[in-house]
Amino acid sequence: MVKNMAKGQFDMGEFDMMFGDSNLTLRWPNKTQQVFDVATSGFSMRLTEVTTGKVYQAINNEIAYLKYTQTMGFATKGAGKPAPDSFGGAMKDTESIAWVMWKCNGQKDKCDFSPSQIADGLRGPNDIDSCNKYADCHACITASEGNVKCGWCQGGTLNYEDAGQTKFKCGGYKQGEPYKFTCPKAFKTEDCQGYNCNWTNNTCTFAAEGQFPDEAACKKICKPDPKGFKKCNHQTKKCENCTQGSPDCNTDAFCEASCNITMAKCNETTGKCKECDKGSDPNCTESKGTCEGGCRPHDKTKAVCNKTSGTCLKCDPEHSGKGCVPTAACKEGCKKDPHHDDQLECEWKEDPPKCKKSDAGSYTEKECNEACKAPDFGKCDFKNNKCVGCKPGADPGCMYSLDYCKIMQERGKCKP
Repeated sequence: MVKNMAKGQFDMGEFDMMFGDSNLTLRWPNKTQQVFDVATSGFSMRLTEVTTGKVYQAINNEIAYLKYTQTMGFATKGAGKPAPDSFGGAMKDTESIAWVMWKCNGQKDKCDFSPSQIADGLRGPNDIDSCNKYADCHACITASEGNVKCGWCQGGTLNYEDAGQTKFKCGGYKQGEPYKFTCPKAFKTEDCQGYNCNWTNNTCTFAAEGQFPDEAACKKICKPDPKGFKKCNHQTKKCENCTQGSPDCNTDAFCEASCNITMAKCNETTGKCKECDKGSDPNCTESKGTCEGGCRPHDKTKAVCNKTSGTCLKCDPEHSGKGCVPTAACKEGCKKDPHHDDQLECEWKEDPPKCKKSDAGSYTEKECNEACKAPDFGKCDFKNNKCVGCKPGADPGCMYSLDYCKIMQERGKCKP
């Protein structure tokens, strides 16, 4: 069973997911299939489609282990997007595709693959735990939501009874009641002390806010990867050794799954993708498959509604006022208004600036008179520690607005 984007939409038919050591084959009800290279990335999985190079971030976790069947949840928001916060959250949002999968535990004649009450009982942590919003340990353990106190999962993330594994570390609890989640390491409610790993030399040190609850837990993780850490050489398209903790240095599996992908960036004027070199272009951040899936033309022009004719005219926000909006928004709401006030715009090049009637203006007379004024300029009077008015052009020291000068004066920048 699969929920496709909107809540309540289900595609019927048999979906098969076949997991290999480092790959996944997804077979759809119409017998088409997709093959992905798989690499773990934090609490989620990174899936790279073999034929297109599109990259998906997905989550999967066990929902229930019943007498005869095992139930798993699997969800993604699509190519080029972050993973859902949790499987329960994916079932409720309008972005994610979420699969509920059943597997027979062995006695196939006893298996019953009806959904029962599983899907109805799924909830995301955001729906039931208001402590999830706290992103660091100290903010978490000092917070409370009504009669619920917040605690921090140090060295891992929270796994909820009814929503599965999540990316959240801060969870709520009530005194004297069992937790609604498990934390694989230490659940901290009074302090954040622990140990941090120095990935450069793989040593553990004590810290006031630690990644791990104790030195033993730190040392278990803080050690060189058997396959080493790799960084992609974007010129040769090959993975090279790197120092763990350095920029773009990741696991061998992650590098091998992503290094040879063709990269591209979107031309928003034409709506077409052009291949690019990630090694030399900082804006080259998407695979070609991801780019082609989301690249569309974007009209960046702006227009104002001419209320006499009911048509939109190109405009400049600096002159036309707040009614100068993206062209698409203007066309959607522009209508004739025979009783409208005069439309004015500001001529800033005049000295002093002046208001004039214009079909491309959106100011009323009152709005234009209030806005169309030359800003006051000021400079520091260092003898008296204050700001004084000045005229730009005539005074070489007159470079800032009077408001900015006053801020500088408050910061002590106008003192002798």
